[in-house]
Amino acid sequence: MLRSFFKKSTRSSREVFESLPPLKENWSYNLDINNMVVGFRSDDKIVQAYLKNTYHQFFTSKKAEYIFHCYPYQGKFLGEQKEEDGSYKYSWAEFMGTYFYYRQHKIKNHIDVILPDQPLNWEVENFFKMFLSSRSINHNMLLLHVSAVITPHKQAILFIGESGAGKSTIAQLSGWEIIHDDNIMLSYLGKHQFNLSTIPLKRDYIKKVFEGEIKAAYRIIQSNKNHIVKINKREQMLHLLFSLWGYNDFKNELSENYNNDIVNYCAKVLPMLDIQKLYFKKSSDFVTLL
Repeated sequence: MLRSFFKKSTRSSREVFESLPPLKENWSYNLDINNMVVGFRSDDKIVQAYLKNTYHQFFTSKKAEYIFHCYPYQGKFLGEQKEEDGSYKYSWAEFMGTYFYYRQHKIKNHIDVILPDQPLNWEVENFFKMFLSSRSINHNMLLLHVSAVITPHKQAILFIGESGAGKSTIAQLSGWEIIHDDNIMLSYLGKHQFNLSTIPLKRDYIKKVFEGEIKAAYRIIQSNKNHIVKINKREQMLHLLFSLWGYNDFKNELSENYNNDIVNYCAKVLPMLDIQKLYFKKSSDFVTLL
């Protein structure tokens, strides 16, 4: 259940952060996400344990481009404090009706994040996936909600679908090597070559990278028979946008610029993805159609 603090609040993000005590920066972990390096610091033991036990395959000694300072919300405001030097930009992000508050240093690129007291894993994951999705376009990347497999000819295939559509099922039924069954970071390298990599923000946290061509992408629909339907470019674009993590749900003051950049990037890579609709039944017979 979402904690009430993370529902829409009448307080501004600045008011929220005026209540925070100083953070004890006694440790940090840097994670390499397809050469986008993100650092985490926190004095909250639950967040520390979550990072240490979950993300070890992504740890790096590289300098972080974004450093997150994680604060647990204590359930009450601790009094008014004036901003010291005006060096922070206060912001918020909404995802599926839940609000997250953060502030970003204008020079140092440090981000302070409010998390619930005793945060649940998915609450940590949702904020950071949402943040990475909004920033990844600046690093030539898209965060996709897809499953991806590698064919025997060393080409990748993407399966697009909402939760419960069968992304994990169809990846397993293919019998081919699975890159991941839920979240993929995609980068276009030029000359029809792509980089597909996993992220440290979803099960089962295994670091895996593929570089090469994407043979096709399929919007999957469960059916009583297997068949493929070709679709026009406009519908292909809609399905590609649909596959982006949080695209329809992410909102903040940067949404308009973010959406424009995303659409332009998708228009560039769309001709190389050949998106089609794949109706499949729960058996491996569909593989002969791909």
